[in-house]
Amino acid sequence: MKQPEKRNWKILYTDFTGPVKRAVELVAKEMGGYILRDAGVYCVNVLAVEKLSDSIDKNAVIIGTFDSHPLFGKLIQREEVPQNGFAVKVLDSPFKEGTQLVLLCGDTPSAAFYAACHFVDDYLSEFALLRNGLRFPWETFLHPLPAYTFSTAPKAKTRSLFTWGHPINNYRKTIETLARLKFNQIIVWNDHLPVNAEEFTEYAHSFGLSVIWGFAWGWFPDCKKADLSKLGALKEAVLRTYETVYKGKGDGIYFQSFTELSQATLQGRLIADVVTEFVNDTAGELLKREPNLLIQFGLHANSVKNHTEYLAKIDPRVQIIWENCGVFPYSHEFTDDEAERRETEDFTRLVISQRPGTDVGMVFKGMLKQDWPHFEHQAGPFIMGDSSRAVIHHDMDIFTPIWRFLQSEWLTKGDFAHRLAGIVLEEATADINFCVAAHIADEPWYPLALCGEIFWDPAVSYKEIVDKVSKRRWVKFA
Repeated sequence: MKQPEKRNWKILYTDFTGPVKRAVELVAKEMGGYILRDAGVYCVNVLAVEKLSDSIDKNAVIIGTFDSHPLFGKLIQREEVPQNGFAVKVLDSPFKEGTQLVLLCGDTPSAAFYAACHFVDDYLSEFALLRNGLRFPWETFLHPLPAYTFSTAPKAKTRSLFTWGHPINNYRKTIETLARLKFNQIIVWNDHLPVNAEEFTEYAHSFGLSVIWGFAWGWFPDCKKADLSKLGALKEAVLRTYETVYKGKGDGIYFQSFTELSQATLQGRLIADVVTEFVNDTAGELLKREPNLLIQFGLHANSVKNHTEYLAKIDPRVQIIWENCGVFPYSHEFTDDEAERRETEDFTRLVISQRPGTDVGMVFKGMLKQDWPHFEHQAGPFIMGDSSRAVIHHDMDIFTPIWRFLQSEWLTKGDFAHRLAGIVLEEATADINFCVAAHIADEPWYPLALCGEIFWDPAVSYKEIVDKVSKRRWVKFA
């Protein structure tokens, strides 16, 4: 095939809004990298992007939801597009001999975006031209694309990232990265609501991500500072903060309380008992005012691990996201010790079993986090995620070497993260929220990409997940 013939492609869409629009943009950008330029030639080309019609006269990538256009029903079976999932199909076009179609079909708009991600990140990597034992991805569109059919759906309803707000240097890139890794929620913890919170939320929604704003319900970097004699005043402060700051600003709220301690008691009282009563009282009042409010409790297991029966009494409308539940990947305690791993597995089963029929969340760590000796609280409301090049370069210079060490741990111990996710999948009796706590510095680091794929479907073999993630051209290795 001659070089110009690789440009005999167009993109056809059913709708140019929300996640479908983002899918079109992603495919146009990534396909353009393959076909719009010729080495050593000064010639500028563009890739045609048009609304889908009944006439298709060249190679085409068709993007949309199954129910958005009757053409999908003619080219793919409804059962091939699973609920909340997507299908990718490459086939010879029935409309014009010698041309091909690529169907990127989602059950929902977000799933259509994930179909686009699979095509540009996984299909094009898997089927890069093979010659003499070597892959030549830049020659992919010089030849017919291999026929292909693939369908998948997420095993976990929610795949989230928890982060403080001020390490986000480029919020658009952060959101794009998370969505492309098939995360669908971001939990942002702040001392102060960013002044561009509405803009941030709108952009996240356009990629199918929900936004949860996090703030303290008695949490401190040192939780010994919590005064248990003033919980009534704390409740009123939480209610006032929600009403005046966070109400209507996102898709729900997240909080942490005074459980991040190595001791079981505080000021002579059992922490597990006190926090259960406090959370039920405070959350109950919020839910009385707003019955549909999503409330997530980021529960550090440190102080309550021997008294989880109290936490089983937390209002079932509150989604507990368990944190610090054992060794890596629940913490930065990287270990190969099987006894410690079995203890972590047993604790996972325990906390899930104690709240049958309720949603469960588990936090994976082992990522970039705060350097607490140098931690600074936010000085006030701020513009989040719009940093200068100088700040971005400074942070990348510091973060990259740190990521290199973390990456090494994930390369050698990531199989246990996969094993734990499988246990959660087996034991859960309601919706799952797989959460990763990380400051990603806006980049698709390998450990984060690995978690995204594990969270999507832990039933897929670890070998297959590693193979897929490591081939992605845009995934970053430190």
